[in-house]
Amino acid sequence: MSSAFSATMGHIVLDNVVAERMDRPGEKLEVHPEVNLNVMLRHAENRAQASFTVKIVFPNPDKPVCKLQYTMKGLFELSPTPASDPDDQRAAIVLLTSLAWPYLREFAEKLFHDMRINQPVPMPYAISEQEIAEQLKMAKAEE
Repeated sequence: MSSAFSATMGHIVLDNVVAERMDRPGEKLEVHPEVNLNVMLRHAENRAQASFTVKIVFPNPDKPVCKLQYTMKGLFELSPTPASDPDDQRAAIVLLTSLAWPYLREFAEKLFHDMRINQPVPMPYAISEQEIAEQLKMAKAEE
């Protein structure tokens, strides 16, 4: 059975970025972006380190105009410390991802702006527990 957690974010930093743009002037874009999220969690006592990797292929995987991948790492205070139980681990990952999400999305917006991609960023402003769980399942399937 999973515990209820509380967390505060100490800091979050950009770890690495890979961005590639392939121009196709005049081509009409069918926008069906692929966005993937992978989260790795390490914790000891009441501290947790989480690494969030976001991959975006835009406008779609078949004809990408840009491919972005970036990783941000965060340090969190987490109470109580998650047990090794998979439900506790999942609950902690969901909580930490919810806290980090605005920063992950904001960086995607900055990349889109800097790369002059005049389309909305294909990431919602907020992310639900169900969406996080789906992203984590997809990430595990790719491993």
